[in-house]
Amino acid sequence: MVYSSSADRGLRELLLMLPEIRKAVPDFKVLIFYGFLNWESAAKARNNPAEMQEIETIKKLMEQPGVEYHGRVDKNTLAKNQMESKVWLFPTFFSETFCNTAVENSLAKNAILSSNLAGLKTTVSDSGILLDGYADYGGSHPETYKRQFIEESIKLLTDESYRLSWAEKAYQKAQ
Repeated sequence: MVYSSSADRGLRELLLMLPEIRKAVPDFKVLIFYGFLNWESAAKARNNPAEMQEIETIKKLMEQPGVEYHGRVDKNTLAKNQMESKVWLFPTFFSETFCNTAVENSLAKNAILSSNLAGLKTTVSDSGILLDGYADYGGSHPETYKRQFIEESIKLLTDESYRLSWAEKAYQKAQ
């Protein structure tokens, strides 16, 4: 799958759940197409050690098996990788106003799993799996959310008919 949102919007949570997902789906990979420059620059300008620590935590988690970091890339490269993906797993706690990335992944025919939050409620709505019980911004999701997210991720990655039905719903809504 491709992760192309800002790293402060749930990447840490996804990477923390990745080992358990990969136990069931060993060849699953997360390709990260986003940089840290904007967030890192803002955190330094604010002299915010907690944010700098969060950035370092995420960078350390990106060193695990199944993660490929590509940084920022052009739209054609991003689109090509999204179209080669199967799912978009986005365990966010960020209040998106719209979420272009959800539309991009829908048009790439990826099944969507995310949080039932803010703009995702309308941009994705019933064309994806949206979970309740997420953390407040920057927090750690409760165990019940994590367990459900991991189970749904594994089901999407191992049950092709299930994944395809969600991918088609996402594609039809985006159309």
